[in-house]
Amino acid sequence: MEADQTDFPVLISFSGDSDLAAGAQSDFDDVLFTSANGTTKLDHEIEDLDSTNGDIVAWVKIPFLSSSIDTEIYMYYGCGTAENQENPPEVWSNGFVGVWHLHDDFNDSTSEGNNGTNSGSANDTGKMADGQYFDSTDDIYTGTNATMANAAEVTISAWIKPDAGQADWGGILEYRDGLSDWETVLEVKSTRKFSFGTWTDTDSWYNLESTAVLPTTGFSHIVGVYNGSNQITYLDGALDNTSPGRTGNLRNNSRAFHIGRNPGNLVTFNGVIDEVRIANVARSLEWLSTEYN
Repeated sequence: MEADQTDFPVLISFSGDSDLAAGAQSDFDDVLFTSANGTTKLDHEIEDLDSTNGDIVAWVKIPFLSSSIDTEIYMYYGCGTAENQENPPEVWSNGFVGVWHLHDDFNDSTSEGNNGTNSGSANDTGKMADGQYFDSTDDIYTGTNATMANAAEVTISAWIKPDAGQADWGGILEYRDGLSDWETVLEVKSTRKFSFGTWTDTDSWYNLESTAVLPTTGFSHIVGVYNGSNQITYLDGALDNTSPGRTGNLRNNSRAFHIGRNPGNLVTFNGVIDEVRIANVARSLEWLSTEYN
């Protein structure tokens, strides 16, 4: 990590903790996290748990994450009468307007409430806990997001594992209704490159294709960023491609969001998608490399 970060959601994931299995409530409602002083409570969200085995996958917002020294936090549990200690919207309050973990459900963890409706995808092993497997017909529809309309900046990202034989323009995240009304899209091509497109209120369509080719095995973290003057793609925490000379805000049409399908060309992503995120800020390379790590 090359720079300090503030209000950063950190992944906490471990399995087989016998003390946690024996001491926590079965639903982990009593689990909470604090800063190093042991008293300042940190906002967290539990994505997955197994109380029998002592497994947990959680996201904890760290107020200040140092790039030079270790950041200590504590996890507490063992109060049988405690109510649920989670606070997901605050975990994802730093510019996020949509976060879908795609573990069992399709709810948006931010305060925006862009919950999805599944049209056929199935649970599969993800990068963090479960993701969703998409075939030739599946997608998740998330409604519209007024927060994204007229945004000056955007960052969209996902962890993906494409199958072999992916068709061109397979939708990962599509902010559009049909063939000619796309606004912001993240897609993968048959060449195993990915593309990031934005349509702005200057009536300009900008599209940037990655220079890198996605590997044939494992998950890749792909990101598209628009900052009002540049389009940028990132792959696995590193700068991939950039194109300057862009202008305008994202066009204000409040289009529908689709995950896993291109509703314009009717091309579905084939493979597993996990941890889809949208922010109405342009994330830095340092933020994205930390997120990848």
